[in-house]
Amino acid sequence: MNRVKSIFLLLVICSLAYSQTTRLDQISLTNGTNGFGSIKINKSTMGNPLKINSVTYANGVGVFSSSEINLNLFGTATRFQATVGIDDDVLVKPNEANLEFQIFADNKLIWSSGIMKYTDSIRTKTIDVNITGKNFLTLITTVGSDGVNASDHADWVSTTITYNGTKPVCIPKSSLILTPKINNGNYFFAKTDTPIMTRFNVTSFYPTTVSITNLPVGLTYNATRNLVSGKISSPGVYTYLLKAKNEYGVDSMNIIMDVRDVLDAPTPPMGWNSWNVFGGEFDETKLKGIADAMVSSGMKDAGYTYLIIDDLWAAATRDASGLLQPDATKFPNGMKALADYMHSKGIKLGIYSDAALTTCGGSLGSYGNEVKDANQFAAWGIDMLKYDYCNAPSDVAAATARYKTMGDALKNSGRKILFNICEWGQLKPWLWASNAGGNTWRTTWDSRDIWNHGSYDGGHCGVIQGLDNQKGLEYYAGPNRWNDPDMVMTGLYGTGKSSSNAGANGMTDLEYQSQFSLWCLLAAPIQTSFDVTKISDATKRILTNAEAIAVDQDVLGQQATRIAKSADTDIYVKDLADGSVAVGLFNRNNTISQDITLNWSDIYLSGVCTARDLWLHADLATNDKGITLTVAPHETRLLKIIPALKSGVSNLIESKLNFNAYFKEKNLYVDYQLLEDSNSIKIELLNINGSPVSLIENKPKAKGKYKNSIDCSDLVAGFYICQLQTSDGQLCKKVILN
Repeated sequence: MNRVKSIFLLLVICSLAYSQTTRLDQISLTNGTNGFGSIKINKSTMGNPLKINSVTYANGVGVFSSSEINLNLFGTATRFQATVGIDDDVLVKPNEANLEFQIFADNKLIWSSGIMKYTDSIRTKTIDVNITGKNFLTLITTVGSDGVNASDHADWVSTTITYNGTKPVCIPKSSLILTPKINNGNYFFAKTDTPIMTRFNVTSFYPTTVSITNLPVGLTYNATRNLVSGKISSPGVYTYLLKAKNEYGVDSMNIIMDVRDVLDAPTPPMGWNSWNVFGGEFDETKLKGIADAMVSSGMKDAGYTYLIIDDLWAAATRDASGLLQPDATKFPNGMKALADYMHSKGIKLGIYSDAALTTCGGSLGSYGNEVKDANQFAAWGIDMLKYDYCNAPSDVAAATARYKTMGDALKNSGRKILFNICEWGQLKPWLWASNAGGNTWRTTWDSRDIWNHGSYDGGHCGVIQGLDNQKGLEYYAGPNRWNDPDMVMTGLYGTGKSSSNAGANGMTDLEYQSQFSLWCLLAAPIQTSFDVTKISDATKRILTNAEAIAVDQDVLGQQATRIAKSADTDIYVKDLADGSVAVGLFNRNNTISQDITLNWSDIYLSGVCTARDLWLHADLATNDKGITLTVAPHETRLLKIIPALKSGVSNLIESKLNFNAYFKEKNLYVDYQLLEDSNSIKIELLNINGSPVSLIENKPKAKGKYKNSIDCSDLVAGFYICQLQTSDGQLCKKVILN
């Protein structure tokens, strides 16, 4: 594929190459409206063959004005083509035929025939309109200039709708989104003096104005991107009003920002879970071995700090006091001793229960014993609870109540216990789970060790199914409230207990790497489930990639948004706290490599930027336009796009100065040699956007060699700019703090 100048053009090219087509007569039009009788398929409104200007057409639809056909395009259609005209069966009263054809896309008129009469010399008109990215298409015939529908027999013939996703369907006008609707969370968390970014999603079929009032000091609203960003310096609960308004109505929402010095889950938790690899076949010896391997393999140091015991750990009955007890055969030394062992290794222990009387595996659940169980978990030293929803009522109210009961019990247990709500996404927990006390919540059925399961239900969820179920959920994610698309499969290679389910027999290392990249972009909890005692070099390389993990653990807490999609390629974008942008170029095709182009302007960056490949650990390009990369089948190219300093920086002639800067063990070292005296030397550390972080030196210097160092232990990992300024200009060095 040739280099293209924009993602938009890339989408058009891809849609032409991999698209599908349908005709209007191949879509059920029962939801359409007609001026008289019903819309006719492959016939005129009078039931005759479709004929315009003595030409008979094999396919099309016949309508009587006023008529209206509303099509849901699902945002994946690209082109609409047709021929329109007044049917010849008006010959009885031809002078009465007077009408107009109109096409609206998302309520904007994109094509009109103008007034057409049967007596006109031009009896047909052709249509070929671009509808890329449009959600709704409305096909209308009006009564024309005479104001009546007498003999207004109209035909839409030889129609073709090109699309590359879901086939368009005809919907009733009443189902169009007339009044605006705000689709995002209303309660967000942030740490003091830490970057905040909250995005908003408003849907409406008609043009809508979004406004924000009472914004807290330190935050600003970007109307172009529909987000609020900034920092808040003082702890507290802040509220501002988000309002969306159009000619049909208003939707509003109070956005609550809970700012604290400490959060339970400021970044997505990372760890290991017993279920996919072992099922119920584990004991304390095996789990200790996993913990030891997490330490020796470098996984713990890479951020995997939780070891979660899943279902089937408990004894068959409670003790005389009604307390849960571990299976004595599996845990002869008790759960407290195991927790102490984990803590001695720097690992936190997670455990499992269910919001019903029994768990998914038939063990004891916690329903009715929430306070007892929460206190017991705290006494054992448990650090996380995965709380399932098998054998529980299937309505939102019951789920919210049951989870809140346990959430409150955990909060009152006297110990910080992270709360993972495992409802599988069927009841849309992103709408209520945070208010129930959840820190993370499942958004999918249990994931399986397979790339594409082909279908999606309780037994079938491959990487593709899990990924596609995250669309739109980015508006509910953030620090302390994480969407969880379930475990990464890296390292299983088809050997886990869950792998036998419906033919989930493992993936390639490239596919494991691709899922890991995508889950990092999604700011997902990274939970692994494989035998760490047998970790391969390939698995270790994937799971301990510090640059990829930094994307997942970025303190801004953004879940990636899919900004472009064609039949085979996606582009995912995630803002980072240092002002750079993480990008995933994803190829869904099973056999063919794809060239994918990213322009800096598409991700709201301008000027010179550097594209860094986070798997190659190399800078690929530095320019002011963008980059095109070849992406292998099932691969995700994980990039970090790093903007240069803001404009206005002059270059210092390097013949007057030797200059080097680098981080080592949380210290920044700056070495330079002046080749002549300078009456002004200023050295600063800047963030990636050019804002000062620290002043290192600011005074005149005589020619000679100099060394400076500064403690940077309070800085977050990421890219920085070290800038040395003299009276002659500036020199900048990009440095990375790991």
